[in-house]
Amino acid sequence: MTETLNWPRKARASMARLPDWIRLALQGWREHGRLRRELEGLRQNDELERTLADTGLSQSDVPRLMHAHPRTPQQLADMMRRLGIRRGQLPHDAQTAGRLRAIEWRCGDCATWRQCRAWLASGEATEEYRAFCPNAAAFDELRRAEAAVADETLPESSGVVAEFPPVRGQARGR
Repeated sequence: MTETLNWPRKARASMARLPDWIRLALQGWREHGRLRRELEGLRQNDELERTLADTGLSQSDVPRLMHAHPRTPQQLADMMRRLGIRRGQLPHDAQTAGRLRAIEWRCGDCATWRQCRAWLASGEATEEYRAFCPNAAAFDELRRAEAAVADETLPESSGVVAEFPPVRGQARGR
């Protein structure tokens, strides 16, 4: 009975979200059109293969790129920023590069990108993303990798006391 009474409220809520859905759909079509034109321009200038190779992609990756949700790179950058992951502070090695590439592909293929976008806009508690993000475990790995790099760069003694020269006759840190 309550379900029957709630349908008008649910219908209004769905209708209220319709303009956002339309805006996102149009934005996605525009971005995919822009990417299609850019790829076609590269193909016409015989630069597509070289450009793809420079970015670590192949011709077979292009359809997957075209299928990705709108604004994947920006949304991923926003997510990493929100989680406190600074890409420039990550280790510069093949393992980290592979992790980042896998995260990028999962983000592009993600079915919960709308939920992610809403979470990013909401300002909710940081750990709430774990309920919907397929990259949650990978983000944890990046956080650990970033922390390890930071630990390696810290001096043996740090803090205000370590900055003062030792008093004659006393050992530093006493």
